[in-house]
Amino acid sequence: MAKHLLSLFLVLLLGTGAGWFLFLQDSQPDVLKQGPLLPELAEQGSKIQRLAMLDAQGLSIEAEQVDGKWLISSEGGYPADEQKLAELLQALVDAKRLQAKTRQVNQFHRLGLQALDAPGSTVSQLTLETDDRSWQLLVGNTPASGHGRYVRFANDNQSWLIDQDLTLPMAVRDWMRQPILNLDKQQIASISRLDSKGWRISRESAEQTDFVLDKLPSGRELKYASVLDSLLANVLNLNFEERLVVGEEFWQAPLQASMQLVTFDGQQVDLSLLESEEKHYVRFTSQSSAPYWQGETYLISGFSANQLDKQVEDFLAEPPAPENKLPVGHVEEGEAPHR
Repeated sequence: MAKHLLSLFLVLLLGTGAGWFLFLQDSQPDVLKQGPLLPELAEQGSKIQRLAMLDAQGLSIEAEQVDGKWLISSEGGYPADEQKLAELLQALVDAKRLQAKTRQVNQFHRLGLQALDAPGSTVSQLTLETDDRSWQLLVGNTPASGHGRYVRFANDNQSWLIDQDLTLPMAVRDWMRQPILNLDKQQIASISRLDSKGWRISRESAEQTDFVLDKLPSGRELKYASVLDSLLANVLNLNFEERLVVGEEFWQAPLQASMQLVTFDGQQVDLSLLESEEKHYVRFTSQSSAPYWQGETYLISGFSANQLDKQVEDFLAEPPAPENKLPVGHVEEGEAPHR
């Protein structure tokens, strides 16, 4: 009897041990998978040539490297915001798998990781390509803790919580180069307003820090020392809300403002500002070159339009009050009052 009980105990012990061993076998792969999300990117990141983003609402953005510069190929080769792309790629290089989550397809909706074509899907699909490799990652919700992101690879049902909050676009313009112009202050020799509110600010060399207002009205001073620099900054740092395709007739309407920038190397850039139906549009053109912004129509904010639409008085301080002005009814000593 005792021998029988001992044998039964050994069977139970071996069974328990086998079960624990199988549990370890099942969980061990997840432990091994913890670590970098895409370890190959640490070596391949600089070789990424193409990047595509697609979401369940139909937003599609494609970018590619051409001669070392990132262009939005889905927008006709418009320059990309290289800093944002670099930050995204770096986040993917740094991303680590914190915790294995569900493999069950019917649970993916809880993590925002359904297929793109699933009803109510909110997933975004990110594709990275080198000349000989590609990765396709589905990016889901941010966890309740607010830190990290749920992801899974398109060809794998295993979902993961990673430690990086991958920033993906809300609109195409979010990945296009801002500000509009690719000029900087050191290049600008003068800016002139060409319409009826005409003025001109200029400097003789790039080493001259401050611009000068031509024909400063007698007895008047600038509102503050950097007021002219602020106007230049408003032009060079102008961001757009949307890039539009319009016919040439759109720009035949009366302009809100017309200006011209001249660079030290002789390039002339004309700025046209138009208001239509309480919206504001800007266009830059140049006869000496054909940059990406040439002839493009951009929708800008009303605030930005107001910062461009300046006249001479906007640069000037209030005129000084007249000195020694006599009060009404004052009579000098020895002078008879008027009757």
